[in-house]
Amino acid sequence: IKIAESLLEKANNSARKETEGLRKELEVMQRSVAPIIESHSNIQRARDKIVFEIKLLEDSVGKAKKRLEGLQKALKDHVEQNTNNQNNLITSQKELVMLENCKIEYETELKCLYENEKTANENMLKMMGKAEEAKASKESMQGNSTALKSMLEACQPGKPLENIRIKGRLGSLGSISEEFDV
Repeated sequence: IKIAESLLEKANNSARKETEGLRKELEVMQRSVAPIIESHSNIQRARDKIVFEIKLLEDSVGKAKKRLEGLQKALKDHVEQNTNNQNNLITSQKELVMLENCKIEYETELKCLYENEKTANENMLKMMGKAEEAKASKESMQGNSTALKSMLEACQPGKPLENIRIKGRLGSLGSISEEFDV
């Protein structure tokens, strides 16, 4: 047993020495690997940070794309509205020019109508004057006409002035056959 214990102790000592040698080797290796492990950890942290930032950027890009689509649609609507407004403006300008031309034509026509009315009023005044003259002349001739009728009646056959030979409206031109007397 003692031999076995001594062998066991030798084996233990040998295992301890070997374990201690391996432990030292492991510590040396761990120390030499520590910067690599730390570098690897730093790389993983940087990678995780970049992945997180990429996700944030993707979210931001998605939101920006949605906003851009909305703005493009709004811009398109504004362009269409602007085009409609420009077309309406052009149409209104054309209508304005047409209406201004019509106004000028109507003003010219109105001026002509005023001139025609003035001329018509002047002509009407002249005609009224002539009518008044004709009325006065008629009234003055009515007295003459009565005397003429009386003379013509007196010149009829069987009347006192039968020999004067006044026949109809032709007066003293001589006797004209009744068929030629107008």
